[in-house]
Amino acid sequence: MDSQIKTETEAEVIVIGGGAAGCSTAIYLARRGRRVILLEGREDRPPQLSDLHSGEVLSPGSQLELDRLGLDLNQAQSGDYLVRWKLQEWASLRLHWPGGRETFDRLPPGVAFWQINRGNFYRALRQLARAEGVQVCEGVRVINLLRDSAGRCLGVSARAAGEAPYELKAPVTVDASGRNSVVLARLGLRQPEPHFRRAAYLLFFSELAGAPEPGVWQQYWLRNTTTLRGSYLAPRLYRFSFETSLAERNRWLAKFGRLTAHELFLAALAEQLPQEARRFREATRLPHLLAFAPVGFRVAQITHDGLLMVGDASGYLDPSTGQGIEFALRLGRLAARSIEEAFAVNRFERPAFDRYLRERQDEVLPIMRRLRLFLMGSQSNRLLDVVGGVALARRAAMRQIIKTSPAIID
Repeated sequence: MDSQIKTETEAEVIVIGGGAAGCSTAIYLARRGRRVILLEGREDRPPQLSDLHSGEVLSPGSQLELDRLGLDLNQAQSGDYLVRWKLQEWASLRLHWPGGRETFDRLPPGVAFWQINRGNFYRALRQLARAEGVQVCEGVRVINLLRDSAGRCLGVSARAAGEAPYELKAPVTVDASGRNSVVLARLGLRQPEPHFRRAAYLLFFSELAGAPEPGVWQQYWLRNTTTLRGSYLAPRLYRFSFETSLAERNRWLAKFGRLTAHELFLAALAEQLPQEARRFREATRLPHLLAFAPVGFRVAQITHDGLLMVGDASGYLDPSTGQGIEFALRLGRLAARSIEEAFAVNRFERPAFDRYLRERQDEVLPIMRRLRLFLMGSQSNRLLDVVGGVALARRAAMRQIIKTSPAIID
């Protein structure tokens, strides 16, 4: 923990969360001369295999945002895969459609998706934030908001491991702490995404027969809106995500009983793809596995007196197109512009952040609407089979996925 944090209790902006949204917000504000404290709950530690629990995908739009932010992309691939943050890129898709058809398509020349070591990626972003003058405090968890009698946010109550809670105050607090946000829980702001109540399981393997080759994204569409996606990350390291509706997961639990996540994955896969289940049963699985549900929610209100919600804390929709970090980076940039405007007039009530709402509406929500349409369409096996059988339709769908919307920049 930064030794100065307890004495410097008056920052201009407190940012909760050291991921893509938090770092983006903090970096852009620091470049405008603002005093920013960024609180990251996880302590920095040497890289380890469990940091790869996500295997996040960076869309072409994410790559443009990182370039705007100034992250040195030349350092992305240096060193061993446990040290670098870029693992591989893929520009080809091997898709297995519900009716049994298999297709292989390539993205346009010069376009690729990146898969990353998320822990190292966030570490690189925090290093850039420090270089820009942000006071980054790792191993510090926010446990509550400080609010006055009218409900205005005054800062946060925080605690480092093994220490007593203390207060940090600032005119503006930014919640960029992700889908498990304490602020969302305290204020009761989470609302369900009615069409995307889904569960996801992420599994990693070191040996797997018929594993995806480097540079190729592999995806199966199964029955009842279930998907299996896989890719090569590094030598002897493969990532697969298994996602389904909560209703389908409940059916599995009723049929197969209370199994572990891995056992449930194998049982459900055997029901639909027996041959695939056999090779996964014989594979060498790595010990870390992530399961979470639901993977979508909305937030009732994202601006408040003295408080803004950014990134997944402003609403989460599982973006199988790899645009989650793109949304986070874009929202951080837009939030910083709005916060700077509020400082220019020294007003921090909710209306002072209307610019953030307007620009979010103009820049980010159109992309999310396209994503919702894509995800809703992918829940129809009949429609998927139509698209899978027509090369022009597949290419049109890919163009929508890789399309980058204009950015609102200074």
